[in-house]
Amino acid sequence: MKVSQKNLFLALRNKLSIDLDLQLSTSSSKVIVNPSELLDLEFQLTTPWGFSNIEATENETITYLSDREIVWKFNPGELNSLDVVFWVPSPIGIGTILIGLFVYLGIALKYQVLPALGIIKNRLINIYFYTIYGLIFED
Repeated sequence: MKVSQKNLFLALRNKLSIDLDLQLSTSSSKVIVNPSELLDLEFQLTTPWGFSNIEATENETITYLSDREIVWKFNPGELNSLDVVFWVPSPIGIGTILIGLFVYLGIALKYQVLPALGIIKNRLINIYFYTIYGLIFED
């Protein structure tokens, strides 16, 4: 199994590659076993934004449960492989955008909105910001 991930700031691109050998070993045993009686393996993938670039071996059964959920049924007695690319949201990138937006709104409030309302001219706004945030603003 191999998972590679690329960070694209607001989203993470994941590529999942699985190679699974379900072939029975060749031994001199006289016991004959049907591989489909021993194994019934499925792999289910649920992603928040869907998936793309699905590549699987030709004999695998792929079932789409929804646009974000898929199930692969592996074939016993064969070499199975699958590759899939899916995207997930990046909490760090989204958090960075939200923090930047919050800082921008605070600066706009201090230097554009409050002076237009005539509130910034008195020292009450500095007392408020110092009490709430521990900040002192100089005019």
